[in-house]
Amino acid sequence: MKLTFSIAIACLTIAFGLPAIGQDSTATAVTAPPVPEGINDKFKDPDLNVDEWLDRFEVESREVYAARDEVLKACDIKPGQRIADVGAGTGFYSRLFAKRTGWDGWVYSVDIAPKFLQHIAKRATADGIE
Repeated sequence: MKLTFSIAIACLTIAFGLPAIGQDSTATAVTAPPVPEGINDKFKDPDLNVDEWLDRFEVESREVYAARDEVLKACDIKPGQRIADVGAGTGFYSRLFAKRTGWDGWVYSVDIAPKFLQHIAKRATADGIE
């Protein structure tokens, strides 16, 4: 559980500029705004074009992509660990996590988009990740 929590904190800290744990003891809880209805419909589309999302998600101008080394360092992933990449998208972080967990570890990629999960499986196979 600690590792999954670390991943979430690292991503939130980088993506939203939130203070890291222990960084500001006066920080107050942040309430997320309601999610607009239908916001995820495009990800459930059976005709979703993964290549379009690769061009959006896996680019240096995207903060969580550019900060990948810092995220991995904050997660402190060790060989043999089990990792859940919730909201895995194109699987960019899933692949990075898999390299860190090694042959004895597991990375569970979770996403609402079946096309993303198919892409992750194909890419992992092509990269020699079982």
